[in-house]
Amino acid sequence: MNKTMLGCAIFFQMFAAINLLCGIAEAPKLCTGGVFWGPMLAIALFLMLVCISMIVAARLKFSDLYVCYLVGVSIVILALLVFTIFGFVAVGGIAGSGGSRVGEEYKLEEYSGWLRDRVADRRYWETASACLRRGDVCNGMAQLMRDPDTGAFVPWLSSDQRWEQDRGADVHQMSPIESGCCKPPSWCAFTYVNGTTWTPTPDAPANADCSRWGNDKETLCFQCDSCKAGFLHHTKRAWGPAVIFPIVTLVFLICACSCLFSGDD
Repeated sequence: MNKTMLGCAIFFQMFAAINLLCGIAEAPKLCTGGVFWGPMLAIALFLMLVCISMIVAARLKFSDLYVCYLVGVSIVILALLVFTIFGFVAVGGIAGSGGSRVGEEYKLEEYSGWLRDRVADRRYWETASACLRRGDVCNGMAQLMRDPDTGAFVPWLSSDQRWEQDRGADVHQMSPIESGCCKPPSWCAFTYVNGTTWTPTPDAPANADCSRWGNDKETLCFQCDSCKAGFLHHTKRAWGPAVIFPIVTLVFLICACSCLFSGDD
């Protein structure tokens, strides 16, 4: 086998494994590590073992180990294809652009698919909500005001910020997590005090999310359906850039295989 082509194949494969590990580094930011990035870690580690077997086979000229390498690369490529397709199917199970919204709010009943089943699982949601708490996702909550058009609470903007927003500037708005987990839904008709402090009103509707709200920072609305819906939208939006990592890995693995077959000519 051509040593230059062999070296290129090993380079492409090692780069592919490192690329996957870089993608996994994003998992703590998403609080979805167990859903998507756990399998990706297993694929990355297996890929590195396959690469090591290739190096050993090249050094010791073990033809049987070379065959094992080809089988291993085929398994990795197949696993990445399945993983990527499954991710698109799981995330794509959310209807429309992420569910019906009221202002900046999300409703769980407007979502469907595998991801909704995951957040419905008590043990999974305990882990995910604990991750959100550890991430202090509600610490950056801005002063809120009621939107006169929708009735929903939105970040208060100064006249200069509103002018910038009208001109298309990227003015800070609540994230799906902040909207769903850091304040009660607007339909609860709570009285806003400041930050994450709200006062229930006697005419609040008999809604489960309204009774789940608590001003304590460890409670807030982390057990609300609105929080789960915001988490689903957050996951769907994060999947778009994150899926680049397995796709790039597939491209480099194909390049590695091309180098190997070219070296056999």
